[in-house]
Amino acid sequence: MFNESMGRKPDSAQPSNHITMLKVVTVINWIVIVLLAILVGAETLFPTKGGDAAGRGMGQAIYYLAIMALVALLTLNLLPYKAAKYAAFGIILLPFALYAADSVWTNISKWKALTPAGYNDDGTLWFQDSQKQNIALAIYDGNS
Repeated sequence: MFNESMGRKPDSAQPSNHITMLKVVTVINWIVIVLLAILVGAETLFPTKGGDAAGRGMGQAIYYLAIMALVALLTLNLLPYKAAKYAAFGIILLPFALYAADSVWTNISKWKALTPAGYNDDGTLWFQDSQKQNIALAIYDGNS
């Protein structure tokens, strides 16, 4: 029974977390769609002039990609299915995820290329004795 003194609605009237999240996702989707439509419209009405042929070609490719993204996002957001709205949100997040993955991959590559201080193949920085250097080199090469 609904008790107004408690200030709570019955459980059936409480919005579920899923519905709230869907509303947030839908609003973000529409904000991105409007921004993308403004950018595509501005490029359509006022195309950029100048630059070399390669720059114009890259600009045109980005323009067509933006049009395809706009159509895909608009289509997915207008469909009555929840999964379509989440898919549109995933498309919006895709460039950010790729940027983060590239950053992580670059840092891992840099980390793998680092060598510890004083590390070399034959151990000359660790051992001054040539016999110990040969042993270190054999261990490094895997020849025990």
